[in-house]
Amino acid sequence: MTPTIPVGAKLIVTALDPSLLKRFDILVFKQREQLNCHFFWAWNYDNRVMTRSLKNPLENDLPCPIEDILGKVTNFELKASQKSIIWLKNFINRSF
Repeated sequence: MTPTIPVGAKLIVTALDPSLLKRFDILVFKQREQLNCHFFWAWNYDNRVMTRSLKNPLENDLPCPIEDILGKVTNFELKASQKSIIWLKNFINRSF
């Protein structure tokens, strides 16, 4: 999640209430025996979490079961300008 979260930064991670999850919340989750920090994008058809990375904000990561999510990062968030750019890129990508 660089540059939003600097490498080596300490994270404050709180328990996740799935009903309060909103787009661009930064999540910590297990995937392939590694910890990842990506932002929430959507729920998929079988109620798994779809996340995306800042490196590739146009494509979903592999679906993540809710039980693999360790929590929500509360001391870092995406800037409004980052969110706007991601929305615009997704709009353009879908339009052409």
